Amino acid sequence: MDLFEYQGKQYFAKFGIPVSAGGAAYASPIIATIAGTKQVVQYVRSTMVGVDAATGKLLWTFNRTSDPRTGSNIGTPVVYKDGVYGAASLVGAGLATVAKNGETFTATSTYFDRTLPSAIGGVVRIGEYGYGANGQTFVCFDWATGTVKWAERGVGAGAMIVADNRIFLRKEAGEVSLIEPSPEGFKARGNFLPEGHPQRGRSESWAYPALSDGRLYIRDGAKLWVYDVRAGKR
Repeated sequence: MDLFEYQGKQYFAKFGIPVSAGGAAYASPIIATIAGTKQVVQYVRSTMVGVDAATGKLLWTFNRTSDPRTGSNIGTPVVYKDGVYGAASLVGAGLATVAKNGETFTATSTYFDRTLPSAIGGVVRIGEYGYGANGQTFVCFDWATGTVKWAERGVGAGAMIVADNRIFLRKEAGEVSLIEPSPEGFKARGNFLPEGHPQRGRSESWAYPALSDGRLYIRDGAKLWVYDVRAGKR
């Protein structure tokens, strides 16, 4: 898997990912410093991998939260400290802890549970807690242990972003919800369906919301809605 050349200098030609691991999955790669080393963390078809960002050397693999049968590894991994949260909707979700001993890296399972958030819209971490959907149930869990703090049925899965200690959830059915994160329980602070939203039938809205300069951008196909969500605005 070729990387790139920059200003005529080739940094490295290929990632050290074996062909047997399969091609790229749907999830986006992320860059994070884990166990003291800057890495690119990425899902491929059969596993999650950590690659040295400077050399391309394969450092570790972790397949507990992967779906090799369908390759439907869609949720972007989330890194906090030396832990990497991953999920596949047909398999389950959990946390891998990455450690370094000499020149050797290992990724071991800290926890795994099929009830933890694994929907396409991914997971967000706020403080010491994670939030996301498992099917139609919205879940809050302890990031360190995987213990579920609460599970609110009927909220629905969707794509999420976080700003000003609020979760902006764009549901697969098209609605937009504002959620106050709290380990004490589900706290909805608003919900609406964009005006003129298309009748989707069985199809789903997967585009992530975006925030810029106090404006919330919601896209669906060829339509784009923009809302001023700054404090004091109506």
